[in-house]
Amino acid sequence: MSGFKVYSLGEENSTNNSTGQPRAVIAAAARRRDNSHNEFYYEEAEHERRVRKRRARLVVAVEEAFTHIKALEVSVGSKFGIPHSL
Repeated sequence: MSGFKVYSLGEENSTNNSTGQPRAVIAAAARRRDNSHNEFYYEEAEHERRVRKRRARLVVAVEEAFTHIKALEVSVGSKFGIPHSL
């Protein structure tokens, strides 16, 4: 079953009340257990989406950096008469 324990404090005659409360607790635990696979799926999908987004940003940053370096090489090479080899 679930890992919940239900204690009745200060009530000696609680036969009707004690059966209703544990049922609600057990039902809530069952719903949580049933939804855990959905939560896991969505958490995993969200993580994968973030990783793809981060990777795409890194690829764009690297491409921009190399484009900038290439442009600098061309401009510096033209100043000093160095032919562009790329």
